[in-house]
Parts: sequence; structure tokens; C-alpha cells
Amino acid sequence: MGYRKKQQQKMKKQRLSLHRRTRSISNKQRPILPIDAKAAMFFSWVAYKSVSDNEKNLIDTSYSEHNGHNRLKDMGVWKITNQIIRNTKIVRAHVVIAKCEERKTTIIAFRGTELDHSDPRGTVEDWIFGALNAKLVLWDEDHPSMGKCHRGFKIHFEDLKEEVSDEVDLAKLQGHNIVLTGHSQGASLASLAMLSAVERSNNQNDNLSLITFGCPRPGNSVFVDYYALTVKSSAVWHFITSFPSSVPTVDLITCIPPSTMRYKKQKCGKFIYIKSQRKYYGNPDPITGIDFQGATRVLDILGAHYQQNYMDGLLFDNELSHEPFFEPVTNRIRQKRRNLLKRRVKNIVQ
Repeated sequence: MGYRKKQQQKMKKQRLSLHRRTRSISNKQRPILPIDAKAAMFFSWVAYKSVSDNEKNLIDTSYSEHNGHNRLKDMGVWKITNQIIRNTKIVRAHVVIAKCEERKTTIIAFRGTELDHSDPRGTVEDWIFGALNAKLVLWDEDHPSMGKCHRGFKIHFEDLKEEVSDEVDLAKLQGHNIVLTGHSQGASLASLAMLSAVERSNNQNDNLSLITFGCPRPGNSVFVDYYALTVKSSAVWHFITSFPSSVPTVDLITCIPPSTMRYKKQKCGKFIYIKSQRKYYGNPDPITGIDFQGATRVLDILGAHYQQNYMDGLLFDNELSHEPFFEPVTNRIRQKRRNLLKRRVKNIVQ
């Protein structure tokens, strides 16, 4: 058999394999969302805001778009009953506790790393603190077999632990279901709070659930295994944004700290990927007037972590899947990219 014929057969097999892969992903059944997913997303967003005493009873979930469609109408009537605030050099945190008597549900939402343009120093301190404290430390000093978790997240949680535990106990006395949630760093704190609450209740978590958005890796392999054995997997949901591409692209924050630092991906719970349509829109270069797409592709990956992407995905009913989204690259798409690159080079030269 000639070389040309071998190459043709090889390409035919690749196209067939690609077709089967895309078909299997497109035919997957839409994941079933937990009943409080939208409410958890909403209050993980509220946790980034400062809520005054006058606003606690005014949680407006009746907002409608120009076409009259209300995407929050099924959330029920909620009231913020308490807030836990820390603003020190070591710990910067905001926890919102909201209750819905109709649903008999309490949501405890942790704030993530804040991108605060009015206080850039605080934001930088958050980043530096997280980077310098990525060291692994024992979850329980008396029981090394439980594994090691992120030092920075543990420091934050230990500072909040007593007050959060009191809120969990109060919700149990009221007969409420308890939802722990958060975005980014807040998701990690919610994960640790879930583990702590289950341990305190003798490994019973019938009325506890965890919903995270863009959660970083929690700890080493031993800690991940211990977490999966202790917490009921059916009560945990991890939401991750994903951009369709030839190489499945997910929220970068969910992949750090890296495995080179002995961190492992969470095993406990269901992983739901949100097909994100939102792109990063940067300003054009002031000299050439060109928006460099090579750079914005990287920013797309980083921008996938923005909370707005998660809100868009849940509130606007974007596609959901149990696997990252995949988009085949055809010869036609490659040619379009080449032509686009040629035009950009031509504009720069001119």
C-alpha cells in the first residue's frame, strides 16, 4: 500500500473518531441541578457586596428583564439574618447567612477573593496571602491520617469556624436544610466548612449540602480521599465554566494549586460544566487600534473564573454537561484563522 493511501486511511479514521466523540458529547443528558443552585449562586454574589442593615430585608428576587421574563422568580422569599465580617491583615472575609422560611432552607455563602478597584491594596494582599500560604498543612494535628489541606484556606476558616458552626447549629434547631456555598476562595472555605460540620455531627450530613463555583484544589491525595469518605457525595455539586475549543478549556482556578505541589482534584461530589458564551473584551491597542486576539485567548481562559460567567450560565440556562465542552477544529476553521492572522499582520505593517 502506497504512502498516500495510508495517509488517507489514517485521516479517515481520525475524522470518524472525531465525529463519534462530538456526537457522544452532544447526546449526553442535561445534568439535573440541585433545587437551590440559583439561590446559592445569587448569595455567593451577594457575599461580595456590603449589605447594610436597611438592605437585609430587601433581597429583590423579582427583577425582570425588558421582555418581562424573571429568571429569579423560583427562588422564593429570602432574608439576610446575619453577616460575619473580617477585615484584618491576615484574614479578609465576608460570610452572608440568608434564610427562606418557605423552603425551610438556610444558605451560608462565603466571599471569594475580591477584585475591588476602590481598594486595590486589599485585593493584592488577598492574592499575596493566598500565594504565600499555598503550603500543605495537616487538617487535624491529632490525626495525621486525615491528610493535608491548603494552609491559607485553613487559616481563614479557623478564624470563622466558631461563628459558622453556631449558624449551622441554629439552622438545625429551626429544622432547615443547610446549603454551604461560595465562589473561588469562598468555595474552598465552604468546602472546609462542610467537612467540619459533618465531622461535628458524627459523619451525618442528611440536611447539609455543598454547592461550589470555581473551587480550587483542596489538598493532597490523602485529604481528598478522606473528604470523599466522610462527606456524602450526593450532597455535593461543583460548578465549573468551560469554553468550547479543540482542547477542552475549563476555569483555570479549578486546576490550581498544581499537582507538582502535591495537590489533587476533588473526588467528592458531582461536577457540572457550564458552557460559557462570555468572552473577555479588552480595549484595542492605542497605537495600532488592534485587539490582539492571541492575548485575549489567554484572557478568555483567565476570565472564565469571573463570577459573572457562572451567573450567566445558571440564570440564562446555558448548556450544561458532566464533561468539559469540546469543539472540533475543521480545515475550514483553520483557514479562517490563517486569513484573520494575515489581515492583522497586514494592518500592523501598514
